Amino acid sequence: MAEAKRAPLQKVMTAVGTFVWPKLNKPDQFKPNDPLKYSVKQRLSAEDSEALIAKIEAALKAYWPTAQAELQKKIDEAKSGPDKAKAKKALAEMKEADKPYKPAYDDEGNETGEYEFNFKMNASFKGKDGKEKHIRPDIFDAAGKPMKVVPEIWGGTRGIVAGELNPFNMPIGVGIGLRLKAVQIIELRQGGEGQRDAAAYGFGKQEGYEAEDEPSMDDHAPADGESEAGGDEEF
Repeated sequence: MAEAKRAPLQKVMTAVGTFVWPKLNKPDQFKPNDPLKYSVKQRLSAEDSEALIAKIEAALKAYWPTAQAELQKKIDEAKSGPDKAKAKKALAEMKEADKPYKPAYDDEGNETGEYEFNFKMNASFKGKDGKEKHIRPDIFDAAGKPMKVVPEIWGGTRGIVAGELNPFNMPIGVGIGLRLKAVQIIELRQGGEGQRDAAAYGFGKQEGYEAEDEPSMDDHAPADGESEAGGDEEF
């Protein structure tokens, strides 16, 4: 049986959207023993999501026969009865994996009408020479200029994501991943910017202590490992 060949990965570029939990400055490990990954979730309006969702669904539909062919090849090439039975079971029970996008929700658990798209890329890979190669997403400013010094990129930043549709056939199912390649920063959000005001927590104006607008010289710098404004917030 001829080997099923995969088509080149399809490139995608999003509209301007809001970054949620970006891990663009340094990679993170999402599960024990998983490779380090750079990632960004991007929130897009329903209108801006429509074309990207259509591309993902079309790519999944087109890849499904290839995934079936890959499993059939395992059946044909199985060296033992148990291996053949395992491959037959996998083919019979083929299912879709989780989508790389989902509806967005507000703090009350209500759908906002937007969607969140999850882009990821491994921070390293083994080259043909067997040596580990380290990579990171390319990051550009609003003018399209590569950033030589990348600032801290926090949740709430607005930007564009460039990536690829990455088909996969794994025990978790057949699916399409969004492989991160590059981002363009349109509006940068960093620690301390855009934090919630008192009203957002239900506080009203009271008589009593009033803080100065400017910090005094006695204010201490954060100790090692101490965050100046907390971490990114899922919203």
